Amino acid sequence: MNTLFLTGWGLLAQALAHVASANGLTVHAVSRRIGVGRGVPLDLVDATSPLRRLIHEARPDVVVHTAARTSAVSCQCDPAAAFRDNVVATEHVLNAAEEDGIPVAFLSTDAVFDGMRGRYRENDRRGPVNVYALTKAHAEDLVVSRRGLVVRGTYIGRRPDGASGLVERLLDPRARPTIPEGKRASPLWVGDAMTVLLELLASHATGLVHIGSSDATGWAELATRIRGTSVEETSPSDGVPRPRDTSLDVSRTVALTGRAMPTVAETVDAMLRSPALTGQPND
Repeated sequence: MNTLFLTGWGLLAQALAHVASANGLTVHAVSRRIGVGRGVPLDLVDATSPLRRLIHEARPDVVVHTAARTSAVSCQCDPAAAFRDNVVATEHVLNAAEEDGIPVAFLSTDAVFDGMRGRYRENDRRGPVNVYALTKAHAEDLVVSRRGLVVRGTYIGRRPDGASGLVERLLDPRARPTIPEGKRASPLWVGDAMTVLLELLASHATGLVHIGSSDATGWAELATRIRGTSVEETSPSDGVPRPRDTSLDVSRTVALTGRAMPTVAETVDAMLRSPALTGQPND
């Protein structure tokens, strides 16, 4: 594998660009955010965009689709926009890549599960409880139907744009962050997650794959590990339903890559030792 083509330029895309470049890969990226890195400004929802031409010219080994509307509140308030950004855009990416026979990897979310029990395996029944999760589930179906790779997980890391995200608030001694009450997951630092993703891509994995820590943790425990002191748990007041326990079974990833997934403690330590992973595309 020599070349990646990324859609989007957020936390995951920049971390993947950083890790891929460090491994000698050429990285091309498109994003509708103007002036981000050297990526090409492009709206994936626009079927007349030059995406097909750009992929054809780059001749990547794989297209990794990271772009999405990820705010649960935004999706709940505007389901039509959520469908366009998370489903229609995914179909456009698949169509553009398919013309040159290039496989697509799609970064999804553990939020597609209803959160009633946790430790979900790839083929467990999904149960989206909000609009965001529903649109990601629809996008998953599109990718799987085209024999692509769908990776689910929860990822933590410092924001590459310098804005104040959850990790930044937890590390700021002046801030008074709060944590969603009762939330559990299998979070993985983006640096580790994107390293594992590269290994999955190199192995030509397809279908559904879960990436995460080897154990599960409550969000309050995770926040305490990051901040060093306890953090208040609160119930979100925005009215958006959210799954409680979306922890994942990662045994398929272990089998595919031959590597053990880090524990929550190890993933937090790795994140705290590292700065924000900011990448630069080659175009």
